[in-house]
Amino acid sequence: MPRILAGCTLSIVLLFCGMVAMNRGLASLYANPGKSSLTVMHEEKRKVQQPDWKAIRSSLEQAWSYDERNPDLLGLLGNADEGEVAFYPVGDPAAGRPRDRARQYYLAALAGRPTWPHDWMALALVKYRLGQIDADFHHALRTALALGPWEPSVQYVIADIGMHHWDRFDDGTHQLVLGVVRDGMEVMPMDLARLARRYDMLELVCDGGVKDEQVLKYCKQNLRR
Repeated sequence: MPRILAGCTLSIVLLFCGMVAMNRGLASLYANPGKSSLTVMHEEKRKVQQPDWKAIRSSLEQAWSYDERNPDLLGLLGNADEGEVAFYPVGDPAAGRPRDRARQYYLAALAGRPTWPHDWMALALVKYRLGQIDADFHHALRTALALGPWEPSVQYVIADIGMHHWDRFDDGTHQLVLGVVRDGMEVMPMDLARLARRYDMLELVCDGGVKDEQVLKYCKQNLRR
């Protein structure tokens, strides 16, 4: 009898593991089209038309139905909701619903992988776009930096948010942003210089510590005297 029970238990465990593996495989298969489209959109920085967003979301939602706790899929679903309205102005009510759905997806993704800096950065970014500059926003921003201090995407987004909301931040946050800009100038100097010019804050990067010749030339051409 004990051997029979042990055999039955093992069979159940193996069956369960097989079902999990099958579901994950199906989830990966269905997610590929949507994931690939999001990658192309991000790399080419181009707008995606409404029918394409529908196809992306359909792909990811079908994948999610097979693997609902997968942090990657939850993050991608957040990317899809947020990406569709990424070109709407910050705080635009028309983008409020999809951005709030994205916020919830990012929170769910973080429940499964709380040490992933890109999810924290995505959460901070969507709250910024929602106009929710609150304690949770500051926590997400600081956690993203603490977990990924040398991640270029983290540095760029913090610099972007920091410059946009400079007048709303305290000295502590100012110092955090300045530190990120200083470190980021080592890896993406021209990107940060162009970002600073967009917010009329080029002096943040055009100081005596600039080493990049292209940035020095850019500063001379564009810095207001």
